[in-house]
Parts: sequence; C-alpha cells; structure tokens
Amino acid sequence: MADAGITARTTRVRPGEEELRRITGARVPSGVPVTLPAPAAEPRDRTGGTGRTGGTGRPGGRRGRGRGGRPGGGGRAAAARRREP
Repeated sequence: MADAGITARTTRVRPGEEELRRITGARVPSGVPVTLPAPAAEPRDRTGGTGRTGGTGRPGGRRGRGRGGRPGGGGRAAAARRREP
C-alpha cells in the first residue's frame, strides 16, 4: 500500500460496537419486508432453435450420421455392413 501512497487506518472492534456500525454503515432492521415486482417475462423465440444445431438438437445439425461422420453410423458393425456384398 505504501507504493500506492495509501495510508490505511486500522480499528479494533467487536460485534455490536458503535464504531463497527459507523465504519460499515450498518443499521437496525426496520422489520418491514421488501417486496420487489417480478421481472417481465421476455417473449420466447419460436423459430425452432438458435441456428447452431440445424434443428436436430445436436451440434452440427448432421442427421443420420453416426460416429466418424459416415452415413449409417460408425464402429465395427458399420464397417462390416459396408464390406458385405
């Protein structure tokens, strides 16, 4: 703090002391509950999505493609199906 040119004052206080209330600005509760109005609901966008999923609900919007990006899926079973005549 010395580099910044700040001289801090310190005070020892205990809970409930007047000096603590002065420093923090604490006040005795009024006893009246605060009620805030509910925020206005924004109308929902009904266009079917954000445009990032292509309407499939999956990133990339790839329909009918499994693992590896190949039509028909991926893995050993799919590879075996592709080799069969």
